Amino acid sequence: AAMPGVCLHRDVDDMAAILAGATLAVTGGGVALWERCCLGLPGLVVTQADNQAGNVALALAAGAARVLGRPAEITPVVLAEAIRDLMDDGATRAAMARAARCLVDGRGARRVAAHLLPLDLAPANENDTDLLWTWANDPAVRGNAFSSEPIPLDVHRAWMGRKLADPHCRILIAREGGQAVGQVRFDLRGGRAEIDISIDPARRGAGLGTRMLIRAVEALRAGGADAVPEALVKAGNRASRAMFLNAGFRRAASPRPDAERFVLEAA
Repeated sequence: AAMPGVCLHRDVDDMAAILAGATLAVTGGGVALWERCCLGLPGLVVTQADNQAGNVALALAAGAARVLGRPAEITPVVLAEAIRDLMDDGATRAAMARAARCLVDGRGARRVAAHLLPLDLAPANENDTDLLWTWANDPAVRGNAFSSEPIPLDVHRAWMGRKLADPHCRILIAREGGQAVGQVRFDLRGGRAEIDISIDPARRGAGLGTRMLIRAVEALRAGGADAVPEALVKAGNRASRAMFLNAGFRRAASPRPDAERFVLEAA
């Protein structure tokens, strides 16, 4: 029989679209929990099996869910009151949605693929000039640069020619499956190797930068350079900060107030 206000979906082939249009969800503690977290959907969780207990505890600790308990503990009245309370508390739902998105960003498959694909580094040459210019002028890159003005192509080509001819400069191109995915540059000065790194915009957010950085430092040291790798990161650039810390760099005193400095001492 029809129930007012109730819509029953059968054989759903696009659950994400349905969840994206919901205000809250009641799910088990398995894959459905992570799916709704990825979509930033607040909700209530039922621990349906022992192997879900860890998932549920993690979501609860992160503030991404309210836990109802085991199925035997949940009566219709308990469920209705829990739904009503959360529906009436918009601030809690908003906080839960933010926590859920932080817990699951939906990039897991890309991270797995990134670790399965071999990462090769090789010195840059003049054929890489225009690609590096494209990456350098990406809006996110310019926004995190100390000089945010777009770089004209002729200026970049002249700069690239000087860098390729400079014996104190190393530019390495990272490739996966033969496709260029990023670059790491070292400028060697006074016992220091100043780092510049950029990643193909389509490949960001999967830990590629950290892998590139570690491999590039290994290549630098294997090539005989005993310089200390370091980098200046514009204040507020959280992604780059995390990348350097994950690669084993430590924070150090910065020569300028609008930047953080990261240094990697010899192992």
